[in-house]
Amino acid sequence: MTDLDSIEWEQDENGNPRPVVMFEITAHTGHGEINAKYLNAILERIRERDFQGKAAVVAANLLGVDVYMLLFQFRDDGKKSFCLYNLSSGRGWLRLTESGFINFLSYVRSLPPSERRSLPVSGECSCHGVIIERDHNRVCTGCGATVPMDMDVELF
Repeated sequence: MTDLDSIEWEQDENGNPRPVVMFEITAHTGHGEINAKYLNAILERIRERDFQGKAAVVAANLLGVDVYMLLFQFRDDGKKSFCLYNLSSGRGWLRLTESGFINFLSYVRSLPPSERRSLPVSGECSCHGVIIERDHNRVCTGCGATVPMDMDVELF
């Protein structure tokens, strides 16, 4: 038996449920920073060793949404941090604060359903808005700041 961890829903114009995005969720309960080796081990497990990742991508395709691997961590300072990897498009990892993750969900919800697949999300701005790739630049959906494509953002 394989489960689907989380599906974010909204109501369409007729009041019917419509899927927005899907998540496969895992937690980092240890102390310390999350590094690339740890994240790669998660991907190896979810995509190669377990059936769950493949089933999640099939289910997301049937629903017409993307599925993200969502890693969350309760940090020593009491804050939460999130790492996202788009299993549907094979893109990520993206590190977000709790505010950044909430803004990511708000951004996805703000898009028409036809534009929610393979989102060009590439980081989190200092205002906690989501940075998207548009017209050869990265633009913050929160404050509107432009980040040149050759400037590093916090990806793993």
